[in-house]
Amino acid sequence: MDKLDVFIRNLKKIFRSKGIITPLTASYEITPFCNLMCKHCYNRYKSTNHLDIELSYKKQIVSTLKQLGVLEVVLCGGEPFIDKDILNVIEHAKSLDLRLIILTNGLLITEEIIVYLKKILDKYDIIQFSIDDIIDDEESTQRNLTLEEKLIVLNNLKKLISMDINVVVNIVPTILNQHYIIKLGKKLIELGVKNIGATPYVPMGGKNADLIKPDYKLLADIHKYLDVYAKSKGINYSGGIEGHVCQSYVEYRKNNSLQQQNKRRVCDAAEFNIHVSYNGNLYPCVFMEKDEFLIGSISDPLEKIKIEMKKMNEKIKVELPSVCLSCELLPLCGGGCPGLIFDRYGTLQEVDPRCRRKNNAT
Repeated sequence: MDKLDVFIRNLKKIFRSKGIITPLTASYEITPFCNLMCKHCYNRYKSTNHLDIELSYKKQIVSTLKQLGVLEVVLCGGEPFIDKDILNVIEHAKSLDLRLIILTNGLLITEEIIVYLKKILDKYDIIQFSIDDIIDDEESTQRNLTLEEKLIVLNNLKKLISMDINVVVNIVPTILNQHYIIKLGKKLIELGVKNIGATPYVPMGGKNADLIKPDYKLLADIHKYLDVYAKSKGINYSGGIEGHVCQSYVEYRKNNSLQQQNKRRVCDAAEFNIHVSYNGNLYPCVFMEKDEFLIGSISDPLEKIKIEMKKMNEKIKVELPSVCLSCELLPLCGGGCPGLIFDRYGTLQEVDPRCRRKNNAT
């Protein structure tokens, strides 16, 4: 966590205590298209009638985010480097002094792109490589990559590291790759990766998505091992392998300073975070890109966007179920992910399907 992360986190605390709703971070789906079909990806279940968007409109999206007060933009997709205008959009964002986090599977990054990124990005910007399989082995459990494709990703990762570009490798643990995660982590450290993290699997797309849910007892042990191993090597491991707090078997320390402010769900979506789809539609976050949660358009007047964002925030912050109110992890969990809850149940007034307390798991 760098100084900007700390600044944004502290700003959120101050604004939340004062009831201020304003976007500080945004995700921008520059394209819905991807060159892969990963088994764990929430975008697998999204259908899109894609329109060709002009570069001028893409720049307008980024400019409007800046005018709204956004400090950090996550460029996502799809695969951002599929988009023909990606470098122009990056250049425009940096001209506005926005912090960028670019999510990629690493397959489409060329030598020319790496040289350009070195020139345009600063120390606060991040290239997040998504790697879930052993990268020098023929077996591909999650991303369906050939060995040749894996070697391309590996080579691009090495080049970015050699150019001293800020790279974070992100892993999504599932039942498909859980037995390889320690080996993968060690391999990444051997390659010179300095920052490793994980995103807990989000089972979007109905109950079938639970079929690749990992063993969270196993992941707790893997998390503890990697945490110690990374520290011994001077590597920053930011966690996440253990799963969402509702699933995790890792012991969490009680923190009396963390208190649930009221009986309603706490989430950054439509409070401090906003998501822009490729066509300029605005949603609370990537997991709520549904008609029911449409805030408006990036072309709307700024004041209207902020008003509609506040209305959406009130819609999301429903009163929590009783099982949540009596849970000791509520200050850490906040009541679960509203996007996942709605995706699974068609309502916000339910318990996060990942919650093992609700499911009486042991």
